[in-house]
Amino acid sequence: MKLQSFRGQVVLLNFWASWCPPCVMEMPSLHALHEHLHDEGFTVVAVSVDDGWGPVRHFFKYTAVSFPVLLDEEGMATTLYDNDRLPESFLIDRAGRVVEIFAGARDWNDPLMVERIRALLKERVDGT
Repeated sequence: MKLQSFRGQVVLLNFWASWCPPCVMEMPSLHALHEHLHDEGFTVVAVSVDDGWGPVRHFFKYTAVSFPVLLDEEGMATTLYDNDRLPESFLIDRAGRVVEIFAGARDWNDPLMVERIRALLKERVDGT
């Protein structure tokens, strides 16, 4: 899966791992945010840096999410986004530009965050 397939949507690209307590802690709020804004053109994409699909599948056996979950087996996404901490999230506008980077766990349902994402959702692909 390539991020280009989400062109025209606002995306929150979240790097995480099943062994990372703050990552695990924020997963329910990521799911709720995705559910709340998905119909408006927003999606969360979670990129696991776990060592293989085993731990990821085990984690999601007990934690349901409705957004895509990818595994960065080769470390290509981690390198491309210069990701060196977990969790780390990149807010990407409709044109595919990173507009904000968030280091550390968050409550993604904070009204200010929802407002920030809704503002991006109102912008056209050309940024107006």
